[in-house]
Amino acid sequence: PSKSIETAAQAGIHQVEDGFARYIARAGAPRYKFGMKSRFAVLSAAPLLSLLMLGSASQAQTVPPARPSAPYIVEFTWEKQEAGTVEKGRRRISVDGDKAREEAVPARKDEIVDARVRIFDRKAATVIVFDPTDASKRFKTSPIGDEANPMAEGYEPIQKLAGKPIPVGGGQVAGNKCTALAWGAENIGRPTGDRQILCVADDGIVLSLERRAGSGSAKLNAVKLSREQPGPDLFAPPAGFTPDR
Repeated sequence: PSKSIETAAQAGIHQVEDGFARYIARAGAPRYKFGMKSRFAVLSAAPLLSLLMLGSASQAQTVPPARPSAPYIVEFTWEKQEAGTVEKGRRRISVDGDKAREEAVPARKDEIVDARVRIFDRKAATVIVFDPTDASKRFKTSPIGDEANPMAEGYEPIQKLAGKPIPVGGGQVAGNKCTALAWGAENIGRPTGDRQILCVADDGIVLSLERRAGSGSAKLNAVKLSREQPGPDLFAPPAGFTPDR
């Protein structure tokens, strides 16, 4: 049956160890940035997650690695609600080791999107930003700072801030099986309280994320995943672009 991550996770929450749940509650849900736009992880719109419960949720359930183990390209829909406003769209992330490229994917040829491309280099701790349509052909390099991107980094940044997740079931996203991991699990099914649930593939790729923090919420859902090596040209500004000084 088709269920949301939260509905499926709720079925297994009664088995969560009380002491660990209290620890997660004290730690709180992280308020990390996604790309350069929001303190909420940008999450998804449409058909959230068709969860198939693969067994009882418990701490004994196998947990996927915290970081992706191989190169990949993922497209995902996202939706963010905050202060009565709703934003949504579709984006693509290409990942190879410590490098990731994030860009918008227009749903229609006439759709107006933020055309800026962001290239993250975790090893160098920098992010390069440029607009491929910019006539001046300039790019800007800045420190990454505390920005985190679960679609490119896995759930490791969240784990560092909020502790280890609680496995609460399993599902399938974009044709890939995944394990649902929760932070703030005691708030699943409640109308208030911060909580975050990711569905993570066996190789550490985050395929879906639902998050609520305060009055805001965000949802993300992978719609296309390719485990292929992105071309090296994706991780540098286009030929002819020069630094913006």
